[in-house]
Amino acid sequence: MRRQEIQVLSEVYEGCQMGIEALDEILPKIKDGKLLKELNGHQKDLKELQEEIYQMVRESNEELEESGKLKEMMLKGSTKLNLMVDDTMSHIAEMLIQGGTMGVITARKILNQAEQVDGDVKKIAEKFIRLEENNNEKMKEYL
Repeated sequence: MRRQEIQVLSEVYEGCQMGIEALDEILPKIKDGKLLKELNGHQKDLKELQEEIYQMVRESNEELEESGKLKEMMLKGSTKLNLMVDDTMSHIAEMLIQGGTMGVITARKILNQAEQVDGDVKKIAEKFIRLEENNNEKMKEYL
């Protein structure tokens, strides 16, 4: 597996992790049954994609690049603070759309910059982008 492929997979893995952790903070605040079901489903999809990435990297005897622990801590703190200020469904949907959009932009940029990426790696990144874009569309209903 090429270095660029490891970079793409590591970035997508980190995007999944950030989404999972944000949802861990948000899910206890959700009172709407339909929204809770959608977000639980999205979190499950992110975990499955993460596992797919992990297996792909493991089978090639490679390791994912370390993610920034500081970035994760900042996300958690920011999410908690945002929820303390406003925990309405509209605000939560807005936060999720913003986070999902950042994930899409990051994944798209690294994919566009990676010139030598195998088809399977590209499919994983595209799957992440689709998951986030689909979730963003669903969240628009709650704005």
